[in-house]
Amino acid sequence: MGEDGPQELTAAERILAAADARTVEKSFPDGSTAAIVISRSEGKALIRTTDMALAPDGKVYELWLQTPAGDMVPAGLMPDEPDTTYVLDGDASEATGVGITVEPDGGSPEPTSDPIALFALDS
Repeated sequence: MGEDGPQELTAAERILAAADARTVEKSFPDGSTAAIVISRSEGKALIRTTDMALAPDGKVYELWLQTPAGDMVPAGLMPDEPDTTYVLDGDASEATGVGITVEPDGGSPEPTSDPIALFALDS
């Protein structure tokens, strides 16, 4: 039995396929990389990691969307996997940056440490 019509795209596929998709990538000293892909038209962003070290025991990597006012808004907890693609929570249509911090398991309502990475997004 075949599908009638096109398959529904996932949120990640819609971001990656968007005409206005932009990528900002960072490399870490251990050779791992993380990239943010944002689509203003979709109002969403995702993160892709490659060979990323896992968060320390009892900790988690938390993602943040930076608002035009400079506030950091929680955008989800990264999966505890070295290679992942994760769609950030929240509206990224006006985000000026994306941050990653190390937080206690379960995350925090606001950053408790300096970011291990901060991705500046083009407006």
